[in-house]
Amino acid sequence: MGRMRGFTLIELLMALVVLGLVVALTYAAIEPAGEGFKRLQDVREDLDGQLGLGWRLREDLAHVMLPIRGKAPIRINNDNRGGNAFDELVLVVADPARPGLSQVRYFIDETQGRLMRSSRYWNARTGARSVDVSLGEVSSFDVEFMDNTAHWHQRWRTGQGSFIWPRAIRIHLRDHQGRERVFLVPLLQGQRL
Repeated sequence: MGRMRGFTLIELLMALVVLGLVVALTYAAIEPAGEGFKRLQDVREDLDGQLGLGWRLREDLAHVMLPIRGKAPIRINNDNRGGNAFDELVLVVADPARPGLSQVRYFIDETQGRLMRSSRYWNARTGARSVDVSLGEVSSFDVEFMDNTAHWHQRWRTGQGSFIWPRAIRIHLRDHQGRERVFLVPLLQGQRL
């Protein structure tokens, strides 16, 4: 009787062992590349978020309007605790995406450690829903105004009966890793061109 064609059990087990070794070596070679890709993707998302934040701040500050009732269109609520600042920037904005004026707030949501942009209609009733957008992880948010003599202030005066426009706004952001970012945005409202 001749030998039947096919593989013996030993040959099949050897083939499985060799295949397992090839898969293990391939995984060991590819895994570090995948981790590097994840890290690169996280950094890219962080940078995209910061660029989006800078664009959003410039857009809002370019459309700041003096409301009808004479309230200040720009206000800072200072909150400096320890080494971190938890300021709140409140703006009255003529948002191109919405009709009428909007009240826009930039603040740190301390429960999540994220910078938030909250927008709602300026004359909306108390308790009206706002549109909240997260702008990234932040541990410190510090806002200052520049006056006509190029001095920076954390509080801004409204003047006698009329609002005095600041020349610029400086915003310091610090994330949880200690990286800092500064936005310096000139305000052209109320200025001679």
